[in-house]
Amino acid sequence: MLFFASLIAFVVVLKRSVRADRTSTRAKALAIGVPLGVALLALATAPRGYLLTKTLGAMAMPLGLAWCALAGFIALAYWRDRWRELPALSVVFVLFSLAGSGFVADLLGGSLERAYASDPFAEAPFDAVIVLGGGTDEAYGRIQLGASGDRVALGARLYHRGLAPRLVTTGSAIAGFSEHDAAAATERIWREMGVPAEAIVRLEGARTTSEEAVIHAREIRARGWRRVGLVSSAQHMPRALALFRERGARVVPLAADFRSDAPRWRGFHDLVPRGDAAARIHGACWERVGRLAGR
Repeated sequence: MLFFASLIAFVVVLKRSVRADRTSTRAKALAIGVPLGVALLALATAPRGYLLTKTLGAMAMPLGLAWCALAGFIALAYWRDRWRELPALSVVFVLFSLAGSGFVADLLGGSLERAYASDPFAEAPFDAVIVLGGGTDEAYGRIQLGASGDRVALGARLYHRGLAPRLVTTGSAIAGFSEHDAAAATERIWREMGVPAEAIVRLEGARTTSEEAVIHAREIRARGWRRVGLVSSAQHMPRALALFRERGARVVPLAADFRSDAPRWRGFHDLVPRGDAAARIHGACWERVGRLAGR
């Protein structure tokens, strides 16, 4: 907030000086030059080196530019005595800052992920390991690991470590939304990673986590598996685990692709909204909404 507070403080002083002489060329020059100087001063007092470079880069991105514009609108509203606009602009500015803050992203994401940070390779062997869909993607006709691809990789690693004699995959194309067959893509990648066909169980028909829980619970009972692991993204694990247990499936959580860390305040850098942080906040909120909806 150093930049924002400094800018507002300067506008207050400058406004009084301009009122004293509105025709002053010097005042007009100050109106342009000093706010820029204050902004540069605020940045200069932020951590230097790599973090400063990252901060400047974030401010040059679309979200950062919009954030700077909002700060400018607030200063302009004060300058023009538009007091009715100031509260709304200030609320929007604060919410916009929080919605893209790396600190907030770690705070929200960590609250979902922290309980599942144990080492999956320290577990005893399983009868089977279920890997939820969502770890693959497709672009230009090519199958690839997606943003949650660590799920797929973790399943293969558990197999090669001798902890998962069977890997189970689900996921189906969703008409009108995506034609990507997640289960087929996962099986193909596993085969390319050295997992034999006889070690892979592919289940069709699931489009949501809730549907996956129903199908897997039924399969666990039918095959008589006693010890089953569940691989999913760490942020997704609380919701997935709850849905499986509601269907009577007792599984051991094996979390993949952690996206947060212990919250650490990085000063001015964490005030500038960033796309990656906004995406992580979106994911954390999505999981909470999904849990409330029971899906």
